[in-house]
Amino acid sequence: YQEVEEPREVLAPMQVQQRQQQQQQQQQRDTRARYLVSQLPVNITSITPPTNKPNPKLGISNMAWSPDSRLLATINENMPHAVWVWDVSAAALTAVLLHISSVRSMAWAPVGGYLAMTTGSGRVYVWTASGASIVHIPLAAFSAVSLKWSPDGTNLTLMDKEAFCCAYITS
Repeated sequence: YQEVEEPREVLAPMQVQQRQQQQQQQQQRDTRARYLVSQLPVNITSITPPTNKPNPKLGISNMAWSPDSRLLATINENMPHAVWVWDVSAAALTAVLLHISSVRSMAWAPVGGYLAMTTGSGRVYVWTASGASIVHIPLAAFSAVSLKWSPDGTNLTLMDKEAFCCAYITS
């Protein structure tokens, strides 16, 4: 899955004039993001670690086990825009989720098989074995940098640098 951004809608001339007067923050809300299923092979951008600093960051920087211990989600320090989901029992790669920004946090729901991710944007990314979704957070200037699931897996707390909000999973 690869995240792409596109205009939310075609704007009428009067709306265009009004929109040009608003700040860049509003312009960001005028785009929408969605996942596209990419054809293989996929080009994943890799960041070369600095060679002039001691102990460069390499390899896996974050990982999370699914509650049933069947899936493992990982983030490689050199490819921070990608989340790799591995089926450990089959020793196979299940999915790669490519984002526009670096993934800041990820966590599996205690039930339901949901993997939620944040990138410091106004979006929450959710993956399940049956598909992936991008949910836009309807709060101006809210940038989700971390998240926590409730014990029953029906609620999600999203945090930015100064505030938090609650999200609810609906079927």
